Amino acid sequence: MLWDEKKAGNRYPNRKDFSFADFRPWLGFLIICSVNHETQEIYPDLVGTQVVAWDGEDMTHKIMHPTRPSNFPTKILQPFYATLENGQPMMAVHTKPDIGGKLERLILPCAADDNLIDKMISAILPNPPMADFLKTNSLLHLMS
Repeated sequence: MLWDEKKAGNRYPNRKDFSFADFRPWLGFLIICSVNHETQEIYPDLVGTQVVAWDGEDMTHKIMHPTRPSNFPTKILQPFYATLENGQPMMAVHTKPDIGGKLERLILPCAADDNLIDKMISAILPNPPMADFLKTNSLLHLMS
């Protein structure tokens, strides 16, 4: 609903349409990425502190690309590229049935020119069993 509100009748909202206050409930759980359409690379400009703790490293400015070796597993990459391709917000869900764990990732496309997606905002939301699991296990390992 926030994404729809911020786009205000346009195809996409601009990343700058979102204020700090809009993100307050998700601080620490956000990843804001830039998109390079020439190279088809996506790279995080900002990785929330909680996501860094779960990853075990700061992935800021690390290039994500589906055909190049990287630290990003396909399960992480695929929703970003699907969002880029279909131009719509996406909710990706990863489960770990043995602990009752569920991790939801919301990805919102944004475009400064209302045409070409240049930013994606992602929020990662684990349920309590998954959050407990991530205290001792890497998010990158979970998504491998």
